[in-house]
Order: sequence, then structure tokens, then C-alpha cells
Amino acid sequence: MRTVTGSLIVSLLLAGCSPEPTYEVTLETTDGPDPALVTQIEEQLSRDPCLSDIATMRREYRYGMRDGEEDRGLIDIKVQEADFDGLPAGIFIKGQSNFGMFDDRSYFVAFATYHLGRGELDIWACGDNANSAQSMRHKPRI
Repeated sequence: MRTVTGSLIVSLLLAGCSPEPTYEVTLETTDGPDPALVTQIEEQLSRDPCLSDIATMRREYRYGMRDGEEDRGLIDIKVQEADFDGLPAGIFIKGQSNFGMFDDRSYFVAFATYHLGRGELDIWACGDNANSAQSMRHKPRI
């Protein structure tokens, strides 16, 4: 009896630590990608085995930045372990910033680009940030 009770308590404590799935959208800009399109991209991302738990993660969407210029034909996507650095889970439509900061800490991260004109999604990195060589699937195609 004691073992069953102990196991139940441990299971409940672990479940309490897991982020809850969320599809809540936070608009941090009124000039970002269309939330309806972001919802469609979310569904495509969730089909990838590496992102099957995407609803429990933090997802950031912003227009692409190439050669120092905003490219509204591309949407850059960053998926990150929720609650890492205190960042909550959910969908965040953001303005421009720099994804390219060096960070060698260990946490889950994925990067993707969506090409609006072709309707093409390119998930080019997915896995542990500290093991970037294993997380990289290929150089970004878009």
C-alpha cells in the first residue's frame, strides 16, 4: 500500500511540473504574421515527430529577416522549451528581433521557416540546443 501511495504522489508531482498544452495566441505586434496562418503552420509543425509536444512549448513567429532586411514572404519560427528562462508556453506573434544570439545551454529548441508564396515549411533544426550539431537537420533552405 505504501508503495502505491508513494508512486501516486510522485506521479502527481511530476505531472504538476509539466507545462499544460496551450494554443493561446499573444500578439506582441499588430504588424506580424496573420494569426490564422500561424494556426495552420502550428498544425504542420505538430506533425513532425520532433515537435509532437509543441502545444506545451513556447512558439515565436515573426517575419523573416534576410541580409538585414525584413522579408514578408518568409516567417521565421522558434520553438523553445517552455519555462526555460521563465518564458511561458503559447504562441507569440512578435516584431523583429535577433534570433542569432549565441547560447550553449542545454534546452529543447527548434527553428523553422515558412515560405508564404510556396506554402512550404522547412524545419531545419530540432533538438537540444547544447548539441547543435545533432540538432541541425540541414542548412536552412529558405
